[in-house]
Amino acid sequence: MDTTTIRPLRLLAVDDDASSAELVVRVAERVLEQLAVEAAPVESPYLTVAEAAAFLRSKPQRVYDLRSSRRLTRHKDGSRVLVKRAELEAHLAGETPRTRTGRVAPALPHPSQTRTAKRFPSTRA
Repeated sequence: MDTTTIRPLRLLAVDDDASSAELVVRVAERVLEQLAVEAAPVESPYLTVAEAAAFLRSKPQRVYDLRSSRRLTRHKDGSRVLVKRAELEAHLAGETPRTRTGRVAPALPHPSQTRTAKRFPSTRA
């Protein structure tokens, strides 16, 4: 911890009849307040694939699948693949992503309309 960021604790005025235990409690409360202010986490707007999977409560492959279907944008930091937190939140909210051309990404076809279904029609009646 950098000592230049620690503000000196200002001791509170203590009456002559106050016990030393009360003083310790007051000082401890001030220290905890100071630590709570300094320990506030700063959230990055980007998540790694593992963090994005934890955010979605899914496996990392799901993040890669969303990326390959262009529902998420990939950002690179060296060899790391990053995903914007805002895009994940928008995906969870059901917002439709836009491609780079401004068009809406197409929906997946119904299973009966795929090439496999046309080549091997079901024999069910």
